[in-house]
Amino acid sequence: MSRSTWFEKAKSFTKSMLSRGLGLIGHSRRASPEIKAIREVSCNGQEERFPPCEHRQPSQNHPGSYICGACGCGDRKAVLIGGRVPSYSKLDYPYLSCPIYMPGFSNYVPSGQDEESNERKVHLELKYGVERLNAIARGQKRGFLIESWRQKVRKIFTR
Repeated sequence: MSRSTWFEKAKSFTKSMLSRGLGLIGHSRRASPEIKAIREVSCNGQEERFPPCEHRQPSQNHPGSYICGACGCGDRKAVLIGGRVPSYSKLDYPYLSCPIYMPGFSNYVPSGQDEESNERKVHLELKYGVERLNAIARGQKRGFLIESWRQKVRKIFTR
C-alpha cells in the first residue's frame, strides 16, 4: 500500500466532497448502485464466500459499524463503510479513492499494475471483469462533473 501525502489526501477528500454536491441541492448525487455494490464487496466482503478487507475495522464510536483503517478518515458517522451506516454513507460518494486501489473506487488499478496485488483484488477482477472495472473507474473520474451539470440543466428546463 502506498503512503499518501497530506496534500494527496486533502486533494482526494476535496474531489469526493465536490462529487456529491456543494450542499446547494443536498446529498442528491450518489455513486450508481453497481459501483456501490462493488465497493461494498471490496470493503465488506460477501458473507462466507469472500472475506472483508484486512483494513476494515470496527468503529469505536458507532457500535455495529465499520470504518476503513487505511484511509486516514477517522471514526466519524460520515465515513462508515459497513454495518449500521447512515442513508448517505462514504461508499455513496460518486468519486471515492481507496488506499489499496480496489475495484469500484475512482483510483482503481488492476492487479499486476499496482505495487502489491492481493488475492481479494484478483477475485473481484475475475468476478466483474477487469475491462468493466476500468471503465467504471474512468467514468467516475470524468463523469461526476458532467452528470451534475446535466442534472442542473434538466431542472432548469423542467420548471
